[in-house]
Amino acid sequence: MKNNNDILLRMKNISKSFGSVQALKNVDFTLKRGEVHGLVGENGAGKTTLMNILHGIEANDSGTIQINSHEFKQMSTSTAKKMGIAVIPQKIQLFFELSIAENLFINNWPINKKSHAINWSEMKSKTREILEKVDLNIDPLRKVSTLSYIEQQMIEIAKGFFVEKAEILILDEPTSPLVIHEIKILFNLIETLKKKGLSFIYISHYLDEVFKICDRVTVLRDGQVVSVADIKSIDMKTLIKMMVGEGINIYPNRKSNIGEDILEVKKFIRKPMLNGVNFTVKRGEILGIAGLKGSGRTELARSLCGLDRYDEGEIVYKGKKIKINSTRKGLDNGIGYLTEDRIKWGLFSIRSVIENTTITFLKKIINKAGFIKIKEEKDIVQSYRDKLNIKIASTNQQVKYLSGGNQQKVIIAKLLGSDLDIFIFDEPTFGIDVKAKMYIHEIMNMLVEEGKSIILISSDVMELVRMSDRIIILKEGKIQKELLQDSINESKIISILEGAAG
Repeated sequence: MKNNNDILLRMKNISKSFGSVQALKNVDFTLKRGEVHGLVGENGAGKTTLMNILHGIEANDSGTIQINSHEFKQMSTSTAKKMGIAVIPQKIQLFFELSIAENLFINNWPINKKSHAINWSEMKSKTREILEKVDLNIDPLRKVSTLSYIEQQMIEIAKGFFVEKAEILILDEPTSPLVIHEIKILFNLIETLKKKGLSFIYISHYLDEVFKICDRVTVLRDGQVVSVADIKSIDMKTLIKMMVGEGINIYPNRKSNIGEDILEVKKFIRKPMLNGVNFTVKRGEILGIAGLKGSGRTELARSLCGLDRYDEGEIVYKGKKIKINSTRKGLDNGIGYLTEDRIKWGLFSIRSVIENTTITFLKKIINKAGFIKIKEEKDIVQSYRDKLNIKIASTNQQVKYLSGGNQQKVIIAKLLGSDLDIFIFDEPTFGIDVKAKMYIHEIMNMLVEEGKSIILISSDVMELVRMSDRIIILKEGKIQKELLQDSINESKIISILEGAAG
């Protein structure tokens, strides 16, 4: 293995424009051998464009790319592969109905020299050796569809490094679909491979992960490099300031003004995921719900708001027993849901901001003849645009062209217009940048200060710790633990969740 200080990759003076938009301007980026290098910045900072240029998907307008002693003015995907660059995208790109062995060797079949047919015995043996290198004890002939997400991800990594012989692996938001113990598995694998001289470019909105796994970090802002730093030389506050150009606090100071019980859920059952859940929500409270995927947390949210039917149990709202069997019933009873999948469930992506905002409360702005009062509709949407700081060209803009953070704000505006008392926020900051997270958290704080209540479901343990007044932890459809505000801390929640994973 060569010295860790050897520069394996050097991108110099990289510029790229899309029409009149300058996406990158004279960007320098280096990667050392045996290094995990974080690449961070807000949405639109240029991270994806820079990596697309490195992988040959986009052509740079100027600049050079040097890998080892080879220099290129531009890369192609075939050249990038030849030079040892591989990408693990956010969505797994394996053939799910083929075996692990077939996926690993699909373009590199071991051939029997006599028969010129695929040597299945050799392929199985080689696959087993490769799986050992990533600490997977799995039958090489198992279908990829039967594997967990983290196992599929490790197959992708193994394919990149040990079949395609890559030296550089680009990881784009690799932990988004993972739970706590799976993230630990991934990080252990990265550390092991790093010690063997392999290198990683790590892109993530989860800045705590950047501090845990990266050696250096490059910060992009508005298409330019604003800083390159050893991760040990900076703290979270400094990194955020580099990214957004100002000091911000992702988590606002909470002023709890908690009142009486507003919602009580009793013996709640939704087969097979929920098995008799009991809890209360108080006015002005943020109730956090933690749990691994499959614990029943999203199923609970969807049943409470009326998206899914529940089998048994009682919902008591403001002291009155209610039945919620549709989203309309949920909204009419003051309960709304911000879904974990905003694109699939939360928005009409080809419709305008104004249409998406008012869809839940059209009856408030329809005249006696059944027509929408256009001026009133525009005024209401503009007021939410101002209140929530929604960055849009106009209220007629299609929501598919908005950033993730602004899409979330549109969904919140849609819920605000419905005059709700209880907001269920399911992964509200998933896939959005640091400044957008700050705004979402400020909106949550504003809502509870106004006497509204929030049920917060999040895989981000720090978000739960900093934003919740009380936390319940779900396991296998039941509440395993309840933590009050004075006993809430990150290590305790992680310990409980890791125990639930065992």
